[in-house]
Amino acid sequence: IQNKGSGNRIDVSGNSSGTGSSLIMWAPVEGDLSQHWVIKKLENGYFQIINRNSGLAMTGNGHAVNLIQTQPDAQNPAQLWKITPVFTGGIYGIENIKSGYSVNNSGGSTANGTAVIEYDNNIFSQAKVNQHWYLEKVEIITSTNPIQSQYFDSKILVYPNPAKQTITVQSNYQ
Repeated sequence: IQNKGSGNRIDVSGNSSGTGSSLIMWAPVEGDLSQHWVIKKLENGYFQIINRNSGLAMTGNGHAVNLIQTQPDAQNPAQLWKITPVFTGGIYGIENIKSGYSVNNSGGSTANGTAVIEYDNNIFSQAKVNQHWYLEKVEIITSTNPIQSQYFDSKILVYPNPAKQTITVQSNYQ
């Protein structure tokens, strides 16, 4: 999840896998799983956003306060997000269901460690690039071949997508 204004990604402070850890902005680091997020569509049409490194959910924490990661709970409205396309070019606004505020790169800063906060929802303002996000895909490829799946447990990750020069292939095969 990359901010349009700064080019930085949403990350977890100190790559922590602890509950309550703050979400921050950080320059893109290839292969850094604390910058990878699983966007899980729920039956109610909202999304839960889970960090690949920690397995914890992005959670609203109040107006102008760092977002945090907590244990996933699809019934917790602070963990439910509406993802809305804005303008063109693959730009999205991410709105918290509980508060109605949007995910914001605090002050639009480009500095590593800048807070990711909830702020007044202005996702449709051209000037509010600190509330505009690119969602870069990390593909999960599963095998439908039962013989292959007994060896690879059906999971192979290939990223980034799209790739410019190199790709990373990761499996849980031991």
